[in-house]
Amino acid sequence: MEKQTKAPKSEYKVASAFVWGGKIQKPGMKVSLTKAEAHGLIKRGKVEEGTGRQATAKKTTNAKPTDPKQDPGKGD
Repeated sequence: MEKQTKAPKSEYKVASAFVWGGKIQKPGMKVSLTKAEAHGLIKRGKVEEGTGRQATAKKTTNAKPTDPKQDPGKGD
């Protein structure tokens, strides 16, 4: 009989609250799960792959603030 090894765990970011291991996992938290454990949670939108780097939006430095006086949507 071969020696069994533990499945490797990866970091996942919680996208929607759920209970895991008797504890509430809230959005923004990081959880360590195996691929098999994470599969159903990913399908239901509960967790996202990665540690959050990919999920965060990048801020643009070239964006100019809009001047309300020049806003074409507002008619004076």
